[in-house]
Amino acid sequence: MIRFLLAGALALFQLVAPAFAQFGFGPDDSHVTFDLYHRVEGDEVQVAIRVKLDRHWHLYHDELGGEGAVAAPTVITFESDSAEFFPAILPKPERAEQPDFGTWVWQHEGRFVIHGLGELDDPEDAEDFDFTVKIEGQICETDGVCIPVDETLTSKGAGPDAVWDDMPPYEAFVAKEKGEAWPPAEGEAQDGGGDADAASAIFDEAPEALEVEELDVTLHVREDGDTVEAVVVFDMDEHWHIGGDVLRDDGEEAWAAPTVLELRGEGVAWSAPVFPEPYRFQDAHGSPWFFAHEGRAVVYARGEKTGDVSGVEAWYTGQVCDDAVCLPIAGAVASSGAGSDADFAAGRARYDAVTSGGASDTDGGGADGAIAAGGSGGDAPDTGGKNEGLLQFLLLAVGGGLFALVMPCTYPMIPITISFFTKQADARGGSVLPLSLAYGAGIILIFVLIGVILGPLILVFATHWATNLIIGLAFLFFSLALFGAINLQPPAFLMSAAGKASMQGGYLGVFLMGATLVVTSFTCTAPFVGTLLAAAASGEESNLTRIALGMGIFGLTMAVPFFFLSLVPGRISAMPKGGEWMNTIKVTLGFVEVAAALKFISNADVVLEWGVLSRELFLLLWAVLAALAAAFLFGWIQIKGKRPEEVGASRSVFAIAFLLFGVYCWHGYTGHQMDNIMTALAPPYSSALPGHASSAVAGPQAPTRVIVEDDYDAAREQAIAQGKPLFLNFTGHTCVNCRQMELKTFPKPAVAAILNRMVEARLHDDSTDKERNDRIKALKQRFANTIGNPTYVLLDPESETVVAVRKGALMDEQEFADWLSQGLN
Repeated sequence: MIRFLLAGALALFQLVAPAFAQFGFGPDDSHVTFDLYHRVEGDEVQVAIRVKLDRHWHLYHDELGGEGAVAAPTVITFESDSAEFFPAILPKPERAEQPDFGTWVWQHEGRFVIHGLGELDDPEDAEDFDFTVKIEGQICETDGVCIPVDETLTSKGAGPDAVWDDMPPYEAFVAKEKGEAWPPAEGEAQDGGGDADAASAIFDEAPEALEVEELDVTLHVREDGDTVEAVVVFDMDEHWHIGGDVLRDDGEEAWAAPTVLELRGEGVAWSAPVFPEPYRFQDAHGSPWFFAHEGRAVVYARGEKTGDVSGVEAWYTGQVCDDAVCLPIAGAVASSGAGSDADFAAGRARYDAVTSGGASDTDGGGADGAIAAGGSGGDAPDTGGKNEGLLQFLLLAVGGGLFALVMPCTYPMIPITISFFTKQADARGGSVLPLSLAYGAGIILIFVLIGVILGPLILVFATHWATNLIIGLAFLFFSLALFGAINLQPPAFLMSAAGKASMQGGYLGVFLMGATLVVTSFTCTAPFVGTLLAAAASGEESNLTRIALGMGIFGLTMAVPFFFLSLVPGRISAMPKGGEWMNTIKVTLGFVEVAAALKFISNADVVLEWGVLSRELFLLLWAVLAALAAAFLFGWIQIKGKRPEEVGASRSVFAIAFLLFGVYCWHGYTGHQMDNIMTALAPPYSSALPGHASSAVAGPQAPTRVIVEDDYDAAREQAIAQGKPLFLNFTGHTCVNCRQMELKTFPKPAVAAILNRMVEARLHDDSTDKERNDRIKALKQRFANTIGNPTYVLLDPESETVVAVRKGALMDEQEFADWLSQGLN
């Protein structure tokens, strides 16, 4: 908590620093002075900034060093119209521990000189040359206050000779600009092996030993000609871990200490040590995640022999932690022999992968795999393609059906199916088996017909705002019938016709129910259906047969659970006191149908941008409906029929369930986060209703990255300008699975860290702009060869090369992050 407050205070301090300087509280009145000098030699402008700090005060380096260090780095900016400057070079800093934050920082004390170097555009302008230097940062008193630095300096001429004594050579400034160390270590390999900065000295002296029982550190060294190898093994007790050498890769703070390791020895020029692949550690208290190692972590380093290697040591600092406590670690260990072949083999493999720029262990692995770079934008993979074996294809059909069944867009059909067959069972004395069989067969037949004939058309129909509005109003109408408010008795001539062909009428209703199931669930089933339809593009008869078979198996998987659901009312009506049971079920399902109606109406509201049925109002209405259903089941209110003399155990259980669900909806209404399903079912926008905490709701809906909506060309231009990969998110306003991904999976740390390094084009294909919808659908067909949502494409923006395609939702954070990481390699 203290660390969080101090970090926040630092951020606030940086915001108000200019104001402090303006009113006389800047460095001029503090404990530091800066003197700027320069001299011109040929076309070079040499710069020296002499810094004088009072005792017990320090200025931070231009690089902070420790991961999560709480400090403001020193930023030096050269401003001139007639010269170009390299980055300034500060002298070697001192390492200072920040124990309150579990980290350390680079800083400077006393008197020192900062050097700069510029190149004149025209050497003839040397006499009239003019420039300024701006210094920003902060100075701090040891264990005391910090004061902002915001100085603009003008030169005082050549200055004393002493400020030029340690002027770095030209090559040092070039190396600084390239981010390379200077001077390079003697004998260091120049083949790109290791990080030069990381390989430079970290410790001025061996750290004081801080050994703990929970961790054992050993060093093993081997020689092979002029090559020296070392492995440092960190053996941790069960449930204990150490921090990684890098705690996070997204620039965010981590409340931990990194493991700092350096190989020392006069006879070896070492490359930077390479740590094994870390995992993301998250404690149970909600602290920020960070990279960590547990069990047995083997760190590998390679060096070039320059002398006697007998004095090689491994110097390290950090901490070892369990879920409750962290213990500091530090020490210097000498070699304890040659070690095991397995440790060295694992270390070499990791070292070769890292230093050669190869893929890390997190690469690959999306459900649809990746396309090799260099392919054209239209060569997207066909994940349900004709080259798969028949068995694999049929298993894919079954898997697609099971996947669609657990998606939220099929849930409204569960109470609707029970409601429909409740009315049928009431009219037929509980005998609904023939209708149930017809219901299941009808679902299968409709899916086959869609796959072969109507696929592209049904998706447009299912996602259209008018369809959702009509279904919503229909559910409201039928709920009134269940409440007994209206009588659905047809006219006499229709009753007469129905009496002559009652069975035909029943089967017609069953067919319409099956069609309703298919239409309402199509936003979930479309990814699989779209893949099958893409296989029919060639028009070959074998493909059409394959589609019919696949869609039949898919429909069968979808139909079986609903077939058994349709039998439930028949079993209930056969029980004693069927009329009382039927009335209770009908009224209860009336509340459920009103809730389902609100869901479909909200889809139309989102597409048409009415702004009427916000997330808060939606959840509030659901909470009220659940409370009313509970009150009815408890017998507190009477709707249709008589009040029950006694409320049985089963009725009480369902009443409690409705009541708890209503409380959960109220919990969401007041601004708290909800589970994946409810987050996706509720509308994706908020309103300021009384009693709701808008900031809590807005959390997962406010991305920290730039998202370009419904404009592929603009997103591509932005990706090219920023040098970032392009992430195409083909989505829909009415797509429940898309909403789950965008509101729940995208904001998760592992996923957000990667998406923040990309440009996202969020492309809706169900808006009221038909021309724009058609363009987006054409892009989806071009890059992914499908018609379904959600579909995700990783794209090289310049060449429009497809890197990877993902069809359908992938809710698991790490799996989706692994798939996204393909776009960064």
